[in-house]
Amino acid sequence: MSNIFIFTVTFLITFLFTDLLVRKLFLRLHESIRDYNYSYFGLSLIVFGILVTFLQYIGVIHQNIPTLMTVIYASGFSIVAHHIMYRGFLLSQERELTVAQRYKKQINRGLEIMPGLITYIVLVSPILLAINLPTGLIYLVVLANVYWFLKSMRISLFVILGYRKMRAAEQTDWLAKLKSEFPDDLNRIYHVFAIPTYKESLEVLEPCIKAIVDSDYPKEKLMIALGLEEKDKEIGPKNAAYLKEKYGSQIGGFFVSVNTLKEGELQGPATNRNTALRNAHAEVEKMGISIANVLVTTLDADFVVS
Repeated sequence: MSNIFIFTVTFLITFLFTDLLVRKLFLRLHESIRDYNYSYFGLSLIVFGILVTFLQYIGVIHQNIPTLMTVIYASGFSIVAHHIMYRGFLLSQERELTVAQRYKKQINRGLEIMPGLITYIVLVSPILLAINLPTGLIYLVVLANVYWFLKSMRISLFVILGYRKMRAAEQTDWLAKLKSEFPDDLNRIYHVFAIPTYKESLEVLEPCIKAIVDSDYPKEKLMIALGLEEKDKEIGPKNAAYLKEKYGSQIGGFFVSVNTLKEGELQGPATNRNTALRNAHAEVEKMGISIANVLVTTLDADFVVS
């Protein structure tokens, strides 16, 4: 039972350490190093563990080192698991995609079965462990309690820190800060707000537009790119015409685009937003404004800036 506990703890510690190393270190390194498949290291540990176990079995190695072997196996499996979750493949993305396409139906069927299978295992395992391995059940319950306690503490901590940062941001005079720290940029930088909309009512959409227009940023530097969907032939065009007529003259530009779905595209705010930004890009260039001097903020149709 101690080996199970050691395996679990080592697996989690190695996983967290690998995640920290990859996210904090690898991303700062040269591209050739950053794209290194570190799953090879994890597989090497597993192969090494298998080799040592085999040598022990045939009597070449007489010393029994179960704890060390447990740590080696746990570390290897943890690194491999992290690589699969973070990079999306084990050894070769191209080859694995080819295999996945070849056995697509079987893989999909297996993935469909997996949630239900895992659910049954989770539901049944406490009963089986209580009968056959009660000590294991105790370890699992304690481990789960510790995990969720730490998880809840982490969430609570970040909620408090996030709230304090939000309050500090709300109390900051950003325009005064911009004028004092970047006085030249205030006259150079334009700000485009990309807002995709699909059948939102005027009661939802107008507060979003009005809040942008009423902000204390120089009005002539503000632009709105409103993205409509072709399928919305009534509400969208009517709202866009009303909003452009009411607020268009108060800011530097009010651009309206209509997104037509192309083959391979999915209906949703992403394609709508991209069309709005492409249209805004063209309109900004017509106005003789360098795209290097344009900031872009994307908002949902029901978002109200303050």
